[in-house]
Amino acid sequence: RDQLSKTVRGVPLDVAVELGGARITLRQLLALQRGDVVALDTRFGSPAVLPVQGRPKFLGQVGRIGNRLAFQIADVMGQ
Repeated sequence: RDQLSKTVRGVPLDVAVELGGARITLRQLLALQRGDVVALDTRFGSPAVLPVQGRPKFLGQVGRIGNRLAFQIADVMGQ
């Protein structure tokens, strides 16, 4: 178990922060153009979710580090 843990710790893992979701029809999706806005089901300032392997793992806030967007973890989910 220790050897496996040491081996997989260095494996890169892609993560993406979910700001919210929306439900739209296929017709609406196909009609989207540059500049259109899709309203999300999340209020401004609400925690964003960072899923790992498709499962929600972390809650946090989107912010900035210099000119880049960042994610600050506020809580670990499911513990």
